[in-house]
Amino acid sequence: MKKILFCIFLLSLVNFGIATATNYYVPTITIHSPEAKNYSLEMLWLNVTAQPEGNYTWKYKINSWGNISFTPNETLFVSQGLVKQCFNNLTVYATSGGQEGSASVQFYHLFGDVDGDRDVDIYDVVRCARDFGPCMIPEGCPRPLECDFDSNGLLNIYDIVLMTAYYGKRC
Repeated sequence: MKKILFCIFLLSLVNFGIATATNYYVPTITIHSPEAKNYSLEMLWLNVTAQPEGNYTWKYKINSWGNISFTPNETLFVSQGLVKQCFNNLTVYATSGGQEGSASVQFYHLFGDVDGDRDVDIYDVVRCARDFGPCMIPEGCPRPLECDFDSNGLLNIYDIVLMTAYYGKRC
């Protein structure tokens, strides 16, 4: 009889443990943006997701700057000093219930390199010069604003001047 009661007691502990236990999984993170390519503007879109979906604490590290909290799908400004010229390493962390997942991407930033060939040369200047004129934002633009370096909705001589400050630079 004592053995039967002891077994029932053990089973009740096991059932109690199963009923109250929470399963935590290491999240699998996908970095959708930035991608492993050049970014010539002063802003980067940080777009990430995690599986399984859940309530995560998000942090990222760019180069030597680390443990910066963020909400997925936010804009990072290069002028904050986080992104350096040429090669950059971004690592994103998602944590929930003591479990942490991470993902990394390497991208490069060269202000004025609009054709993505890792230098600022005459091809970049010509590409931007052909698109002079206004663009109504946010109504939409018939062309990309890859050369609007001062983000005023116009592609004008000021953008070319900003770009040529980096003329001849390469990564």
